[in-house]
Amino acid sequence: MAPDRGGGADICVADHNHLSAAHSQLLQALRLYEEGEDYQSVITLAGAAEEIFGRLSRKMGLGCALDRLTATLPMISERFLQQELGTREAAKSVNRAKNWLKHGEEPLSFDAKFEAEDMLDRAIQCHQPVR
Repeated sequence: MAPDRGGGADICVADHNHLSAAHSQLLQALRLYEEGEDYQSVITLAGAAEEIFGRLSRKMGLGCALDRLTATLPMISERFLQQELGTREAAKSVNRAKNWLKHGEEPLSFDAKFEAEDMLDRAIQCHQPVR
């Protein structure tokens, strides 16, 4: 039986780890996407999974999708747009929908389905890190 936390009712207490949490988030994001519903939640869940998978991959000395994007986008921007784009700006650019959903800043226009697809792709890539 779980300890009473002041509410009087038993609560479920279990050990959790980041990897299983990220797997669960990714599976739920994929389910929602497949059902064609709630792309904003897909972005949020897949984005959270991608962050966890990316952090775990980096601890193992491996790269992930965001690392590849932030390494590639500045080169593309300079070559084709003749604009300098730093690593931090690249990360901010590809995470703008996810960050807006997390932090709720000024209104932002974005294609939720496209952003959901992109975030799912990144989470899946980070789930299978590049060696």
